[in-house]
Formats: sequence, structure tokens, C-alpha cells
Amino acid sequence: MGSVNEVTLVGNLTRNPEMKHTEGKKPICIIGVATNRTWTDEKGEKHEEPEFHRIVAFEKLAETCHQFLRKGRKIFARGRLHYRTYTGQDGMEKFSAEIVLEKME
Repeated sequence: MGSVNEVTLVGNLTRNPEMKHTEGKKPICIIGVATNRTWTDEKGEKHEEPEFHRIVAFEKLAETCHQFLRKGRKIFARGRLHYRTYTGQDGMEKFSAEIVLEKME
């Protein structure tokens, strides 16, 4: 059997999309999305907890996201989970998980 790396989220944008460009001038759009996790505990009490996700779109999809998405709008996002390391402003190595967007509605 092969492997699968697929993430599907339905949530709301936490801020307006942020457009950046690579050194090669390719567009990158960064999107913040919130989803709500709900559960009932052993006492029967309902709980809800927001979870925040960083989504990154590239090239044409980045341009589309930047043009049409706005804070508060609902989004259906499908992509793959990607982990990366980078050096923060404090000089320390940091670790980040993000979703690379492949499809959006």
C-alpha cells in the first residue's frame, strides 16, 4: 500500500490573506484558518475549542486566494501537511507545520 498525506479543512479565515513573493518573483499567499473542535466530556458537558492553521498557496492559486478571500469568510481547503525549520529573529531554529494548499473553494 502507498502512503497518503492529505489534509481537508473547513473553517473561517482569521485574517486577510498575506501575499509575498519568492526570490524568483513567484507569488506565495499565506492564509490563517480557524476550525472548532467540539467534544463532550465524561460528565456530558459540551466543549468547544478553536484550532488555528497556517495555509500556504503558491503561484496561480496564491493569486486567486489573495484576490477573493477575506477575513471571516468560510473556506474549504485541501492540501498536504508540510513541516519546515527556519531561523527566527532571535537566532534560534524554529519548527513549523503548515498546509500546502492544492484546492480551495
